Amino acid sequence: MSCDVKGRDLGAVARDVEQAVGQVSFDREYHPELLGEYAAREESKRHLAYLTALALIGIVLILYVDFDSARLTGLVLLTLPFSLIGGVIAALEPARVHPEVNRARSSQDPAGVEAGRGSREAT
Repeated sequence: MSCDVKGRDLGAVARDVEQAVGQVSFDREYHPELLGEYAAREESKRHLAYLTALALIGIVLILYVDFDSARLTGLVLLTLPFSLIGGVIAALEPARVHPEVNRARSSQDPAGVEAGRGSREAT
């Protein structure tokens, strides 16, 4: 059996179908199985979660080997989320975080190129 989804989220429809099919009894040789885009997306999510966990374990091992200390490795791991948050804030709000960025931009010519940049005199 096949179906098309219009007007609703694919995940919501797939969950409704799974729930409805789960209430139907099948003979021993038969079983329901959702295929297509939804199944591929769910498999990709599981694969990505596995690879993410594997990468995090690898990062922890590299840090531990480099520092040779569980305490220092833990400290670095605790500070990583804060540095990520700070980097995102700095990228989204450059004028507020660094007011000198606006001053540097306003001193440029209208084309956005600083005067004298790229040309050097030989002495």
